[in-house]
Amino acid sequence: MDAEREEQDNDIGYFQQGTFSLSPSQVQTSRAYAGMVRTRFAPEPNGPLHLGHARAIHMNFSVARRYGGQCILRFDDTNPRTARQAYCDEALEMVRWLGYSPASVSYTSDYFDDLLMLSACRLIVDGAAFVCHEQLREGVYYRAVRNSPWRNRSPSENMKEFKMMCVGLYREGEAVLRLKVRTRSGLRDPVAYRVCNSEHYRSGTRWCVFPTYDFSHSIIDSHEGIAVSLCSAEFASHRSIYQWIQKKLGMYRVPQREFQRLEVGGCLLSKRQLIAGLGTSFHTYDDPRLATLTGLRRRGIPPEAIRRFVREGYREYEQLLDLTREVLLLQAKHCMVVLQPLACHVVNYDKVAAAEGMAGQVLVSLQAQESQAGHNSLGHHVTLSSVIYINQYDFHLRETRHYFTPTSPVRLRGTCYAMHFCSMERGDGGEVVSLQVLLRKVEGKVKSMKVLTWVSEPVPVTLNFFDSPSRRGPFLYSQLPPVCSTTALMEAGPLSGLRLGRYFTYGQTLQAERFAYITLDPSSSSSSSSNYLHYGSSCDRWILALIGGLSQPPLHFLAFIFRPFLIFLKILAFIGKRNCPLFVSFILLFLWGCERNQAFMNPVWSVFFKVQAFIACVSCVFFKFMAFIVCVSSSVPMVIVSIVPVVVCHF
Repeated sequence: MDAEREEQDNDIGYFQQGTFSLSPSQVQTSRAYAGMVRTRFAPEPNGPLHLGHARAIHMNFSVARRYGGQCILRFDDTNPRTARQAYCDEALEMVRWLGYSPASVSYTSDYFDDLLMLSACRLIVDGAAFVCHEQLREGVYYRAVRNSPWRNRSPSENMKEFKMMCVGLYREGEAVLRLKVRTRSGLRDPVAYRVCNSEHYRSGTRWCVFPTYDFSHSIIDSHEGIAVSLCSAEFASHRSIYQWIQKKLGMYRVPQREFQRLEVGGCLLSKRQLIAGLGTSFHTYDDPRLATLTGLRRRGIPPEAIRRFVREGYREYEQLLDLTREVLLLQAKHCMVVLQPLACHVVNYDKVAAAEGMAGQVLVSLQAQESQAGHNSLGHHVTLSSVIYINQYDFHLRETRHYFTPTSPVRLRGTCYAMHFCSMERGDGGEVVSLQVLLRKVEGKVKSMKVLTWVSEPVPVTLNFFDSPSRRGPFLYSQLPPVCSTTALMEAGPLSGLRLGRYFTYGQTLQAERFAYITLDPSSSSSSSSNYLHYGSSCDRWILALIGGLSQPPLHFLAFIFRPFLIFLKILAFIGKRNCPLFVSFILLFLWGCERNQAFMNPVWSVFFKVQAFIACVSCVFFKFMAFIVCVSSSVPMVIVSIVPVVVCHF
């Protein structure tokens, strides 16, 4: 039986490189019946589409496109309690945003009157369906062990009971229509129709009975001439029911094939959990921290990156960000952003403005080295004012070739000017608040000179930072704030071409030099500071350290230095195990706590606890040595000696 089923599966087709390839015989059969290869994407309109749905969308539309056919978008609105028109409109919008065009849009509720009701009546007349009155818990028991007591009722009685269900004489849970079938997967007498007194968003209160997924999909797929029903792996056990219904009704046999569900580390891809989290962990489904399609669009992820992600079979969120950077590298215009502004007053501004002309405007070329040749749309003019702003962390008082110092000039990004230090002004706390600088032209490239990003006549913008879900885990279960916002300065030129308000469009993304890709948020307005969302770059960890103090790579090196000491102390503890078991237990307790600290988000605390554990271990060794000197032999003094370092380390 299994060998025969495997042979039939091969006759239909196979999965390959993120899509499904039909066999020549199945292509011929589909074209003979429906005139073309037709597929369908049938989501349930009870919530938002997420990254997992993108895989199903790509799978169905790619098969239809490959064989010159069509793909239908059908909404499985058989549950009136959760189905909403807003979810249908949003799903259609997301499918088109991903770059796919459905041939038609249909609803399962369109077939309530004729197709589904007539099919149910036909199965009742043929003795293949019966009305059951068992309760839910009893139903699970009966399907698993024995037949229902109403299973052998006559077709005329079942038809009478079913009509009573349709006119509303039964309340919810008092009667269901079941199919007389037992599958190899253990499913027995599945439900085909159930009573539901909720109002449907399309048909209103006309119907009080509604079909189930198993019953409606097999019939409508055959009626619409679907070439192959592609669904996720959890429906593999329902395949026998799917085929049994079509066989009993004498309809066109549509094969069903299952693909593996998409699981992305750290991302929430459960519609049930997304619905449960609305209003508590987040307020809208387009929250940029979510892996919903609306959330990814708002975050600035281009649809091409999502298509490549599901097509190539990636499963890590970082891989989606890598694909995003590859796509945006040739699309996003470059700009400069200053996070922690430090004012630099140009002392020779009059000479520079006179030399440049055009009211001090200089051409800033921000073309990336990775860009394709001939991509010249990245350069723009910037008005050079008497005050320019750089990042505070780019200026150091100590001599180093990696920063702007009093003795090391730097070059302004995209220009031929080098900035030299003249003097500085300090605040009340001794911090540097402004600089006096001198601008000089530089011919050619100087490899030893650092290049800084800068802004002139900037515009204040609001930046929102989001860390990768795979790095921090699902944000829904994190106790730390998932969003870090700050106000930064940005050059006004790239902002002038952005569309706001009613003219807003998604995908208005810019590449901030030495920073990250930033995209315009729909909540932005021309009357307030523009809102941008950060979704990761090659240097996002460093930026997050400067803004929120979440992580800073140099401190990980300090934490790494203490590891040999910890290993050495473990060896000492193992050697001294025979002399003082209690001492060894405290040593191992501190070492375990120190290693557990690797999961801390802030490496500063990690280093602090490592130092604390190191001091505690050294003090334990010292007190143990003193205990042997005074020849302590009783257990009570040894307990006191072992507890002392714990108390000292605690305070």
